[in-house]
Amino acid sequence: MNAMSSRTSSRAYLYWAIILAVILGAWALRLTVITPLRVISSQMSPTLLSGDFALGWKNMAIHRGDVVWLQSAEPAEMARVIGLPGDFVELTGCELSINGGKARYQLSQDHPFIRRETIGEKSWSIACSPENALILSGQRVPEDSYLLLPDARIDGFAAGNQIVPQDKVAGRVLGVWFSLTPQKEVRFYRLFLSVY
Repeated sequence: MNAMSSRTSSRAYLYWAIILAVILGAWALRLTVITPLRVISSQMSPTLLSGDFALGWKNMAIHRGDVVWLQSAEPAEMARVIGLPGDFVELTGCELSINGGKARYQLSQDHPFIRRETIGEKSWSIACSPENALILSGQRVPEDSYLLLPDARIDGFAAGNQIVPQDKVAGRVLGVWFSLTPQKEVRFYRLFLSVY
């Protein structure tokens, strides 16, 4: 009977050691690589909705079209990278131009203000109404910065139009892992949804 209780005791220590290792590993991963993000505004609608919970990847290379979040903004402020260092960016109505090349657009069949924006090989949805769209008259992006825009390109979200130093960008948003409506109901159609 003594050998049996010794074996049970050893197994319990092993289980606790595994649980502790998993917790410490998750904590280390959160500090260094992955961070959970909570969306509380509609600035990135239709890509990210208020009530979405996203995952961000820290210290990842940033490219045009990436959704990023900014350091030291609580809650996390998110926007899309439109202009890279040295780019000349213009936004007239809902039409975006980078270095003289125009983005391509496809209107949504379901909603008159939703359109698919394509720059190069990347494509994403934006909300834009030509009557009250953001205006960005020709702006050169400084060499150490990015130009960020919200996906909801409506005049009320003008704060999302900003030139941000590269060192203020914390990382890339990978996707939505969970989502709740304002009534705290799960939006199942948004679970594990990519932002690209």
